[in-house]
Amino acid sequence: MKAIKFVLIVLILSSGFVKSFGQRIIKGRVILEEMYEVPEAFIFSKDRVVLGKTDDEGYFELNIPSETNKLLFGWIGCEEASIILTDSCHYIELILLPAWLDGPRSNRKQDILRKEWHDKLPELHSMAFQKGLFINENICYTREFVPIKPELDEIERQMNLTNKQVRKAYKKLEVGDTIRIPYSGTWRSDGTDRTKLIVFSCHVDNDNYDCIIEGIVTKKYRFKKGYQMLYKVTNCDKCKYDSPIFNGKEVKVGEEFHHYMKYFKVITD
Repeated sequence: MKAIKFVLIVLILSSGFVKSFGQRIIKGRVILEEMYEVPEAFIFSKDRVVLGKTDDEGYFELNIPSETNKLLFGWIGCEEASIILTDSCHYIELILLPAWLDGPRSNRKQDILRKEWHDKLPELHSMAFQKGLFINENICYTREFVPIKPELDEIERQMNLTNKQVRKAYKKLEVGDTIRIPYSGTWRSDGTDRTKLIVFSCHVDNDNYDCIIEGIVTKKYRFKKGYQMLYKVTNCDKCKYDSPIFNGKEVKVGEEFHHYMKYFKVITD
């Protein structure tokens, strides 16, 4: 009797183990709404962990946990596709839509257009099936429509707040003040060891810069509603790159450079 109970316990535990840690294989293909394959499209879990990507023809194969029921598909220039799987859905055929549609600029109208395209997906799927791009005529998953207006409205609000702070800081600067400008660097492709500097955006939260150029403001002027200034380099010791250049000119003490402060930050403290 004890042996029977032991076997039953083992069977129950093992069945629970398989259910919790079992795997399922998902295959499929990803194309664009223009009916072209999507090479190297990334596939994520709902927690945004990369699970795989498509091959040159848009095909993919994933080995995922059996309890996974949501996948995200993304490719440059396309909006992210969020799908909900069913237990019987093992072959996914997906059409990616453009991230931004031509026409109205407002976030609300963009969502209206995006929803219209989203509603056309079954028709596009049928067209892909007729062209031989898909092997299944019906869609086995549920695709979520995610409005972009709330997220874009919040981004716009934060950018407006940042721009106000930049404008306020610009007005306080005077000719002769010392500023420090953070840069990032990319290696040039001309066969030299020079590093091309790229200005850090004011909308990037990062205080660990690889290159900071110190200079003195020599001129302030407005240009196309922006906040332009001219500064003369006084110190390059905090730049970790060898032989840096900016706008085609070597960055060294005594050289003057223009700085567009509307979109790029300076450090004044």
